[in-house]
Amino acid sequence: MEGSAPGFVTARETIELETKWSSSTVFLTMKPEDSQKSAPTFLARPILAPKARKVLDQGLEALRRNDLKQARKHFETVLSLAPGNPDVQFLMGVLEWRENNIPAAQVHLESAVQLFPNYVQALESLAELYCSQGHPQQAVPLLEKAVSLEDGSWKAHWKLGSAYLQANEPGKAQQQAERAIALGKADAGVAQVLAAGAIADLGKWDSAQAVLEAFLRDQPNDPAAEAARAILAQVEQRERSELKTVPLSVNQAQSFTPVPDIGPEISASKDSVWNRPGIDEFVPSVAPNVPCALPQVLEGAGQQVERLMDSLEKFAATERVDHFTVDKAGDLRSPEGRSFDYVVSVLHKPGGFIELEEYRNGSLDPAQFPASIATEGLPAMALVFQPQVSFAFDFICEGLGQASGRPAWQVHFQQKPNRPNRIRAYVIAGNYYPIALKGRAWIDASTYQVVRLESELVKPMPQIHLSRERLSIDYAPVKFYSRDQLWLPSHAELLVAQDKKAFYRTHTFSNFQLFSVGSDQKIAAPKQFYSFTNLSDQDVSGQLTLTPLLGRSLTPISVTFTIPPRASVYKTVGPGKDLNISADLIAFARFVYVGVPGSVQANATLTSVSTLEVVPESQSPAVP
Repeated sequence: MEGSAPGFVTARETIELETKWSSSTVFLTMKPEDSQKSAPTFLARPILAPKARKVLDQGLEALRRNDLKQARKHFETVLSLAPGNPDVQFLMGVLEWRENNIPAAQVHLESAVQLFPNYVQALESLAELYCSQGHPQQAVPLLEKAVSLEDGSWKAHWKLGSAYLQANEPGKAQQQAERAIALGKADAGVAQVLAAGAIADLGKWDSAQAVLEAFLRDQPNDPAAEAARAILAQVEQRERSELKTVPLSVNQAQSFTPVPDIGPEISASKDSVWNRPGIDEFVPSVAPNVPCALPQVLEGAGQQVERLMDSLEKFAATERVDHFTVDKAGDLRSPEGRSFDYVVSVLHKPGGFIELEEYRNGSLDPAQFPASIATEGLPAMALVFQPQVSFAFDFICEGLGQASGRPAWQVHFQQKPNRPNRIRAYVIAGNYYPIALKGRAWIDASTYQVVRLESELVKPMPQIHLSRERLSIDYAPVKFYSRDQLWLPSHAELLVAQDKKAFYRTHTFSNFQLFSVGSDQKIAAPKQFYSFTNLSDQDVSGQLTLTPLLGRSLTPISVTFTIPPRASVYKTVGPGKDLNISADLIAFARFVYVGVPGSVQANATLTSVSTLEVVPESQSPAVP
């Protein structure tokens, strides 16, 4: 399947159908052509038909149990059904390698790479096989391509450096090791060992010894510490011939464990951020040698976040939620969509803290969400930069990157272990569970607006069976009539894995409308209301009349008001409200306005069913 449109990169998915009447749901994601300038192209991996995928999963489980006989049975079955699928070829290669059938393993791994040239795991595994056979020169091009696909992954750089070292290119090995250390930080202990080996291979014995001693002093319990001690003993002897026997090459790499990574909760065939490495495993590239003044960036972002909070309760929007259930095979089921009238109420607490109440169709009830699971607090994620909250986080400015085609400071953040978690929490059965987050934000280099923010868990939360949460939010400028533009949330994606179940959800905000708010007014989002939006550039006046149900000893209620240009007016319903009547007693409503036909858009958000008629005065019949 292929989709194309002017200004967008052509998207393709390969679908294999088992029989004439088979069906498969396919999602094509089309990216603007400009986005390719700052991001690599991620090709979509071909999709297996459901029956074949089920057999493949059974074989994978057998492989993980080391039941190689059962794994072969399943893999050969699915190979006969889908010989052109790279996942099938890859797993057959892994199985043959496990059974020491090296020529057969090489054939299958090479087939996987030919079928899907951007298959990082197949590239790395084939490179490992070449190195294990003493052919690192064949492995290097494969790992160089893997690095180009995962430039922000420290493991990819470490693996390439290991191959360089085995190929007697210690200078290149040292460069890759240093890049891996910069990306992986404390997690990249094995890269520290690689760097020391490369430095020693260059004859810089004292430098290699200093690197190893510092590593062992700072991280004595790291899994790579044993190898570091072995190399240190040889470096201290300063005998190059002995150093060459140290197992640093890619065939000894502890992180080459492809099998546990296959068949993740979210299918690898989906081209989305959820299928990419974690926050700390992948660091997007930044401009070299551009200094970042972190205190200035944090101060500017904090000021813009304060402005965002002031703006939130002054607009309404349409929110579209698409909810996908993730099945056992990792595929997204057909989405369940909902649309809401979205309004935010901002509560300012003592000490400068802020609390949001988000009304959807005038209600706070989570049951209106798909699966009765509410997603709340998306606009509040930017509060990580608010001064009253930011003290609880550690920040690192990674450099000058790109966001929405503009230069943006790339800032990593992580919750401090001894500070309160005030950004995000789960509420389950009335119990409140705050979660510690880490993430990355892109802050516009000229305005300090938060343009994009990504976050994930610092660690899983077994007490609520939460193994994963990955969230991304994009912010965009919204221009209102006779007012400067506001930066507001425009799109969000959320993945949650809990109790061996997972769902993926998108939120899209559109049709932004600014409230008419005086300087001494505070907007509180109503639970039941009528909304009227003026689409013209002139004031529009009108009268709203509510007619009660027949048989009720009530008289019609009327209210007259003016809607400013390009703005919205809300009229609340209920005892003591703008319209002093219970919603369940309303038969129908009619709004007659003075203005051009079609200049007013109206909506009713009530718990009971009633009709709302909107007509210009010129079309309204005279009342005798």
